[in-house]
Amino acid sequence: MSTTASREWLFRCLLVLLSVGFILGVLEVTLRLLVDRYRCDDRLGWTYRPGKRVLVFNWTGEFVHFVRFNREGLRDDREPPGGPDAGAFRIVVLGDSFSAGLQVPSGKSFSALLQARLQTVAAPDRRIEVWNAAVDGFGTVQELRMFVDRVARYRPDLVMLGLFLANDLGDNVPDGGSRNHYLATRCGRPYVALDSNGILVETRVSEPAHHLRVSLDRLLRHSELYANLVPSPDGVPGTFADWDVFTGKNADRVNAALALTRALVRELDRHVRASGGRLTVVLMPHEREARVGTEPPSSAIDFERAHALAEAFLRETEIPYIDLYPALRSVVAKGEHPYLNRDMHWNGRGHQIVTEVIQRWLVDHCRDLSLPVVGCPRSLRPTSRVSHEHRHSARAA
Repeated sequence: MSTTASREWLFRCLLVLLSVGFILGVLEVTLRLLVDRYRCDDRLGWTYRPGKRVLVFNWTGEFVHFVRFNREGLRDDREPPGGPDAGAFRIVVLGDSFSAGLQVPSGKSFSALLQARLQTVAAPDRRIEVWNAAVDGFGTVQELRMFVDRVARYRPDLVMLGLFLANDLGDNVPDGGSRNHYLATRCGRPYVALDSNGILVETRVSEPAHHLRVSLDRLLRHSELYANLVPSPDGVPGTFADWDVFTGKNADRVNAALALTRALVRELDRHVRASGGRLTVVLMPHEREARVGTEPPSSAIDFERAHALAEAFLRETEIPYIDLYPALRSVVAKGEHPYLNRDMHWNGRGHQIVTEVIQRWLVDHCRDLSLPVVGCPRSLRPTSRVSHEHRHSARAA
């Protein structure tokens, strides 16, 4: 090949590389402007970008819409309250992607639907507000810190914590799936541990082995294009994985993660009560858990296990809970589809069902919660906690 031909070949290769780089750069900038909704946070790991309006979609095309976050990064078109309001009964929702509900437009999420439905039965001259402080990818440590750092000053009367044990246990421990979340790779995720006295203490997590493949992946996770096109692996072989709560593998680690999660929920309950509110946990099933009874059981995977574990530890802690399992299993058994077809989250119908169950439970327990709805009998004296029979009647809601 002559010198001239070689130069021409190199020039064409360079031109192709520059063109590809330009296209990738344009795509990266476009995605950051349109879809990047996260901001790294020293305390929480990450939050939604305050005041940002972003496009939310999945690659299968099941949902495409815009979502707005207010100036404090909450999923709400309203700006956050400035402080306590005697005329409002304030409910705050904490949780992960199920509670955030970004898969449906803002007005169709269960938090928005719940406020609209409760306001129709509110007592005269009283408002019932529902604020969504959930963030996708969050574990219980982050939800606890969200309340302490951002939400407690609103003085909520009721805090509803969405508990999704299909991955919450894994999100709370620093091995396996929790660190493979691309936001944990990009921003870091806070962790705590139980010391010998059962006290929660912050813990530092060592970084993974430093080699080229790990370093390159960690660097590329800062790219929105790469993060969307190359999902993080679900787990690391030989370590704790989300699915272990169903398979029974790594039983010691599952039990340790459960004990830690129980302690975190108790600590959240303590902080909520100190701020003058009450905590209620909402048990949220994975799509496979909702299909229990409609397909042959597997000897290797027990989709009843996480539900049983959650109920057991909530009864032990005496924290009231709303159980979504019976209602969602019932509609699935009837042939309805409350979940997206290629996504484990609820569709619009799922959010409607969840709203109906939660509203019914809240109205049924309005006296203990001091929920200002028409026809609710006044409590003769303040109660410190929802009664024993109310905690268990949540299953029938």
